[in-house]
Amino acid sequence: MTQTDTPLRSFGRRKGRRIQPAKKKSLQRVLAKYAITLNDPPNGEIDLVALFGNANPLQLEIGFGQGEHLAARAATQPDSNFIGCEPFINGVANLCAEMEARDITNIRLWPDDVWAVLRCLPAASVMRTEILFPDPWPKTKHQKRRIVNRPLLDRLAHLQPVESLLQLATDNADYAEWMLALLLAHPQWEWTAQSKADWQQPPEDWAETKYQLKNNKHGGDAVFITARRV
Repeated sequence: MTQTDTPLRSFGRRKGRRIQPAKKKSLQRVLAKYAITLNDPPNGEIDLVALFGNANPLQLEIGFGQGEHLAARAATQPDSNFIGCEPFINGVANLCAEMEARDITNIRLWPDDVWAVLRCLPAASVMRTEILFPDPWPKTKHQKRRIVNRPLLDRLAHLQPVESLLQLATDNADYAEWMLALLLAHPQWEWTAQSKADWQQPPEDWAETKYQLKNNKHGGDAVFITARRV
């Protein structure tokens, strides 16, 4: 995939309110230590062993928001490596503060468009990808900006080995149907649901986010979609 093949950007604003001084310092310290630096040329393959200092299994979260879910999973799975991609710098700052507070060292960060990283990861290197509550871009004219699309599923199929997992979540019914339609039409992904509980309840290792808690209070129904690479 070339630069010109990259879909339209799927995120909105890059920055919100002024970052608190303490979090800003955490952001600077953690990014200096754990930010991903892409090779020269830009599409050069990432050396994961050099990046993490080990060959542990890799998991990827695309659009980690405020980072609570990613931090919780990384803290409870020290024998896995995690890459988190998020262009919203306030969310990155929040995760950086959480990483320092909990001494989490198995996350590497990319505070920008995920496609730059997707082009550089080695084939069959990602054991699990999570995309949780992405912007649904509900207007029809904006739906082409949705992060879950055929090019993304194609790329993840290249990056993930057979039997690895893709975990999607959304509270937008139209987006849930969009995701499922794409997955069911894709020859390299298989929806794993066997019953209603499989898409109504989160996975066992789920870490609830502030966004999800807020949405639950307002009666929002989340849909959890798990797919297996075949």
